[in-house]
Amino acid sequence: MRSSRINVGESSYDVLAHNIRVVNDPRVKFNVVLSDEPSPVSNCEADGFKMVERSVRQVRTITVLAKPVASLTKRSLPTCA
Repeated sequence: MRSSRINVGESSYDVLAHNIRVVNDPRVKFNVVLSDEPSPVSNCEADGFKMVERSVRQVRTITVLAKPVASLTKRSLPTCA
């Protein structure tokens, strides 16, 4: 049994196809037991993101918060400065 994490912009089908391609052995069978598609990326201008950002900055003086970058995913994502 193996679990996989689905990245933003991917689907459970993409993960299954990747695993089949990497294993590359027809004797190995794959069964999807449970699959939840990833949630859409939250807008980094949303209240929830801003609250996390403020909290992190209160406890860490030098912190870089990673924000979504559209070029890294298949979908077009919001970018924030």
